[in-house]
Amino acid sequence: MYDIAAKPQDFDGKLVRVRARVNSGFEIFAVEDADNRCKDTLWLTYSGGGPVASVSLGKNAPTVRRPPLVLREDEQFKLFQKYLNAEMHPTSEGSMCIACKRYEVTATLTGRVDFAREGSAGFGHMNGWKAQFVLQGVTEVAARDLSVNYDPKEFSTHPVKFPTGYVTGLLLDPTGKPTAQAELTLSSIEDVPLYKHDFQSRTDGSGKIQVCSSPR
Repeated sequence: MYDIAAKPQDFDGKLVRVRARVNSGFEIFAVEDADNRCKDTLWLTYSGGGPVASVSLGKNAPTVRRPPLVLREDEQFKLFQKYLNAEMHPTSEGSMCIACKRYEVTATLTGRVDFAREGSAGFGHMNGWKAQFVLQGVTEVAARDLSVNYDPKEFSTHPVKFPTGYVTGLLLDPTGKPTAQAELTLSSIEDVPLYKHDFQSRTDGSGKIQVCSSPR
């Protein structure tokens, strides 16, 4: 991985096997040298993989005309994807964060190196990578648990069910008849931190109200 990340142009179009660590975050999905010998990264791409952030492509984006690689979605790949998808879960509204990954994932990756031609933009988010690694298969998957780096008061390894507010009833007009399809706003009259906002809703055809909302 060290040689490829340092000079990807020398491996353009070649099928390689490397030991690499996945750098996965809000604006990055790349592979880097597992031994920290090189800071350069290659954008990682395969069907179903990628960061939360969208990829920006312009008219000068790389065009790769090569036969597509068939991804081996075997048990090792499923384990690889499971570790990559695992996240830490906030325990309160104030501890929200983006791409709170639970594991640092390392694996032996087989795939093709694509290098952007001279004068074209790069691959990946904001076209920031001059080379990409097109994944074909993974073996020897390993994961380092990062949960110890999170404050246990703010994050959990398991999803936390937040409280939910429910309001049901019947909206009547001054004559006592149900009011159908009426827009209404519900506001809390108490100083409850989780519910310091209004709820918009509409009655149904019979004037019934049904509101369900979690804290935001």
